[in-house]
Amino acid sequence: GKLTGISNSSSYGVEAGYRFNGNWSMALAYNVLYRQADANTYISTYFNGQSGTFDLSALSITGQYTWHLSDAWALLGELGVHHSSFKMSSAGTTLMTGSSSGPVAGVKVQYAFGNVALRGGFDSYKLGGNMSGTITETDFGLAYLF
Repeated sequence: GKLTGISNSSSYGVEAGYRFNGNWSMALAYNVLYRQADANTYISTYFNGQSGTFDLSALSITGQYTWHLSDAWALLGELGVHHSSFKMSSAGTTLMTGSSSGPVAGVKVQYAFGNVALRGGFDSYKLGGNMSGTITETDFGLAYLF
């Protein structure tokens, strides 16, 4: 999902967590959800005749539950909260900044081989405050399990 008037862009992030037992864990993540995204339609709504870009990053903490389907395959569900910061810019000038907090939820599929796992899934961020909407991020990555 995307915010109306803002083009999708690549996202990236990093996550670190602590596993309490074989099923429960907690994770802290930092994600850049929009980076220099085309926001001409959105910006022109608030700043007549202007065009520009949009940046949004989020810091989140989630509780995760792992359903082990086999020795290698697992499903992960997560639920938590995020705090996001955004910036709209035009020609190198910042037009608006703000922040938002709200729930984040996700589902992932994991394939583990030894202590390394491949993961893929999605996270959905509900925005509030000066930004409203829901952003759904598709993610793929590697995890080191210890």
